[in-house]
This record gives sequence, C-alpha cells and structure tokens, in this order.
Amino acid sequence: MSKIRDYLEAHKQEMIDFLAELVAIPSVQGEAEEGFPFGRMPAKALETMLKKCGEFGFTVDNVENYAGSADINSLPAELAVLTHLDVVPVGTGWTTEPYVLRHEPDTDKLVGRGAIDDKGPAVAALFAARAVKELGLPLKKGIRLIFGTNEENGSADLAYYREKRELPPMVFTPDGEYPVINAEKGMLRVYFSTEWSLPVEIKAGTVINAVPS
Repeated sequence: MSKIRDYLEAHKQEMIDFLAELVAIPSVQGEAEEGFPFGRMPAKALETMLKKCGEFGFTVDNVENYAGSADINSLPAELAVLTHLDVVPVGTGWTTEPYVLRHEPDTDKLVGRGAIDDKGPAVAALFAARAVKELGLPLKKGIRLIFGTNEENGSADLAYYREKRELPPMVFTPDGEYPVINAEKGMLRVYFSTEWSLPVEIKAGTVINAVPS
C-alpha cells in the first residue's frame, strides 16, 4: 500500500491537471445527433478520457459514444469500476467559474462542476489503475474501467453498453460518500397536468434529477 500511496502522491498534480481538463468540458446532455447520442460535449469528455487511458497503455473501447471502457491488462475482466463523465447544468449560486477547477492547496479542496460527481472519482480510478499497472503489481484477474455519459439523465448509456458488451461479474461505482453506500434516496419521476381558467406558471429546478433551489 505504501508503494501505491507514494506513487499517487508523486502524480498528484498530474491528477489535478487532468481533472481540470475534464471539468472544463461542459458535458451536460445536449441535442442528439448522428454519432452523438447525448450531444457533443459528453462525447468530447469520453474522447478525452479514453485518449488519456490509451496514453497510459490501457486497451480502450468506445461504444458509439454511449460509453467507453479501458482494460488495464489482457486478462478477462472480472472487476469493473463504473463512473460517468456527464454533469448536470450549472444552475445558480456559484461564486467561481464552474467549469474552471479551483484547487485550494491549504485544504486540498477541488471545486468545479463534476469534481465530485463524477469526474473526480473517474480520475481517481484511472490513476489507481495506472499505479497498479506501472508498479507491476501482480493481478490474477482483469480490471476494466467503464465511463458513462448519461448517468444524470436516466443511464441510457449503461443500458446500451450492456446490449453491446457484457459487464464483468463484479462492478462498483465510486459515486457517493466514502466508502460504501448500499442505498440512496428514492427518485419518483411523476408528471401532473390540469386545466386552469386563469394563466398560471410554476417553475422549479433545472433538470428532473436535481432538487429545486
């Protein structure tokens, strides 16, 4: 473990710089186009991540810009780390530029849209896998990193990925509080309609999966 800690500490600034590159991509769901099922920005984030994985010597696979993966060795993948690169819209209340990562060295805080959910964990998983690979740590089984692009809007990315690729038997997602969540709050997507005799407008929130301010 000390080898891994030392390795990650030595690559700390590189991790922050790459996270900043991902945060700068406003990967909010956009209009679907041919070859870009969730718009161009989520696809750009996926392209950026897979390019970096390739530079680290991983075998990458882009599943039609729905999702992508990177295998860290040639063994059959028995474990997958599932993250996502799409984000919700910025919204209001920011005191800094949301797509510019702010690093507070005294506290080690990283502030930016997606830094916690889920680009930061994606970068952490990538560099953890890189550490295992470059340190030559022995593995008996394969590990796959999977990167989605539609988690914030229904996970159609994962549904499509599962149609085209088989998931490893063990999968976990670093998208929540450390170390483990086995249940989250429920989400009920319900629509109401009625007729009014007077003009009425009700507005709350920016997307269906965000709590209104």
